[in-house]
Amino acid sequence: MDTLGLFYFIAGIVFRLHSSNKSSLYSGRVIFCLDYIIFTLRLIHIFTVSRNLGPKIIMLQRMLIDVFFFLFLFAVWMVAFGVARQGILRQNEQRWRWIFRSVIYEPYLAMFGQVPSDVDGTTYDFAHCTFTGNESKPLCVELDEHNLPRFPEWVTIPLVCIYMLSTNILLVNLLVAMFGYTVGTVQENNDQVWKFQRYFLVQEYCSRLNIPFPFVVFAYFYMVVKKCFKCCYKERNMESSVCCFKNEDNETLAWEGVMKENYLVKINTKANDTSEEMRHRFRQLDTKIILRNADEQFCYRLLNERFSGPWV
Repeated sequence: MDTLGLFYFIAGIVFRLHSSNKSSLYSGRVIFCLDYIIFTLRLIHIFTVSRNLGPKIIMLQRMLIDVFFFLFLFAVWMVAFGVARQGILRQNEQRWRWIFRSVIYEPYLAMFGQVPSDVDGTTYDFAHCTFTGNESKPLCVELDEHNLPRFPEWVTIPLVCIYMLSTNILLVNLLVAMFGYTVGTVQENNDQVWKFQRYFLVQEYCSRLNIPFPFVVFAYFYMVVKKCFKCCYKERNMESSVCCFKNEDNETLAWEGVMKENYLVKINTKANDTSEEMRHRFRQLDTKIILRNADEQFCYRLLNERFSGPWV
């Protein structure tokens, strides 16, 4: 996204420099507007530091993947309805722009509730179409000998109803179910997802340049030239990251050492407590065995004394 925004910025600057041409000025303005959208959406990246909003970004990314695969399934229904509708209503449309609008664009808008108005012969408006195809209007439907729309309404209207039922109810609910499964999967591991996301954010900004945009273009140019020189001289020594390796904080290292020692002491204490408990249980078991053996010997001695005496 950063590369695309940088490319749009350079293209907008180039078009705006041609101030003598009005079309170039307008093109540069359009490119800058698109570039503004990219850099505004780039601000979503700062929400990764939040424990609550960070996992939501992962949800959005995975939901976009679900939408991408959903569009393949939706394209089958859209093309099937669009081609059949264009073939039934109009004949020999030569303009590719209006073919695209009739086959792709209008069936796509129908998924959002815009019902096609040219499938009903009683409400068809000939003022919004052209018979010659020379005007900037869609081609009118084919007429019969009574100058009425030739298409059969008992085919076109049920066709639109079936298409709206399939897309607005079945496919849209399928997409909502996919979104629910994706959100539930991320929500189960919410804390782990946020920690990994925060770690990669720190790593990303450790490897970034400190030069602000748009002067970072010169830094990238310097890095490319430096990389070319390294490839020419075959230097293989890798430079470590300045942020993450050279300037480590001593207090942080000391804190990590103390926490490591505390963790090891806790593990050893727990192991000692476990061993002491096992020794105590073994002593209790030995005592029970000794007492049981003593009771058995006492009973055996009593029986011998009783049966070895004189019979009365």
